Parts: sequence; C-alpha cells; structure tokens
Amino acid sequence: GNYYVEKTKYGLTVEGYIGNTDQNHMLQLPSLVGTPDFSKVKGFLRDNQFEYKFMNQQYITGTVKFGLTNPLHNYTLKHCFHNSTITGFECPNLVNLGNEATFQSVCELCGNLTTVSFPLLETITGAKSFYRAFKSCSNLYTVSFPNLTAISGEQVFLEAFYGCGHLSNLEFDSLETISGYRACYRIGYQSHISNLSFPNLETITGKS
Repeated sequence: GNYYVEKTKYGLTVEGYIGNTDQNHMLQLPSLVGTPDFSKVKGFLRDNQFEYKFMNQQYITGTVKFGLTNPLHNYTLKHCFHNSTITGFECPNLVNLGNEATFQSVCELCGNLTTVSFPLLETITGAKSFYRAFKSCSNLYTVSFPNLTAISGEQVFLEAFYGCGHLSNLEFDSLETISGYRACYRIGYQSHISNLSFPNLETITGKS
C-alpha cells in the first residue's frame, strides 16, 4: 500500500492507505505507549485491516484520530481499541459511511473514553456500522452527530451506547430519515440518557 509507518517510544504514526504489507508490519509491533497517530490514514485496502489490533492495550493514551475519508472495506476497525485506555475517538473527515461494521465494538469497554466525534458524517448505509461501538464506556457524558441526516442499513446503531452509565445527552440534530431493520434498536439501553434528541426526524421505516 501507499503508506508510511513510524514507530517511536511515544507511539505510532501511520499515513496513506493501509494494505497487506502494512498489516504484516503492524502485527510485529509491540504494545504501544502514548497516542497513535492515524490522522493521515485515508483508507484500507482489504477487509478486517485493524480488527482487534490494539484490543486490551493499557498504555495507549489521548485522543485517537483517523483521517478516513472512505474506509473502502468492511470490518476495518472492528474491536480495534476494545478495552484499551484511549480517552477520545475522532473521525473529523468522514462524510459518508457505506461499509459494513466499520466501527463495530471499536471502543467497547473503554472506561477512560470521554470524547466521540464525527463532525462531518452525513449518511450511513453500511450494516452494523456502529454496532456496540461504544458499549459500556462509563465516562461518556455527551455524544453528538451534528450533521448526520440519514441512517439506512440493518443494525447500524444497535446497542451502540449500551451500558454507558453516565451518558445523559445523545444528539442527532440534523437527522431526517432512519430506515433499516433495527437500525437504532437499543441504542442507549441501560444508559442514563435524559436527552435523546431527534428534532428534525421526519421518516422512520423498516422496524428501526
């Protein structure tokens, strides 16, 4: 792939598109210390690219940013940071998400996570895109998808914020359409959400 990898005592920097050779290099890396930098990662060249890659790592800190404009393939970040110690997860450039299970359980059980940000995301069509993505993240208080207008796909947000004990605000201020089987089913189950906001929602179809 067209990539650049730099491993330092403080973490990891990756740029470009991640392919098979890059993945083999990643598998040889020891546990990371510090904040890995994926802000210049544009996409992935095959399925399951970072699946389980940094799961259970307890020395990762700070906010992880992915510069994805299009993940290109499926399951690319499934369980990637599951039960790790990152404090934030951001995708500042992602506009349209059409791949399956891209963020499935990506930050599940991340007890230090306080920030989730997808500021430009407008449409989601990939099934299970955020399935259990932030389940049991006990320090999340407010999550917003400010520009998301349409959700279309099966189980897109199924149990995405399940068991987030301090989550009080979950905001979809631009969302107009939800379709797809169980697209938002149990999205905040066993959380303490007092403000679930869909002020512009017009259409719900498909047993969402």
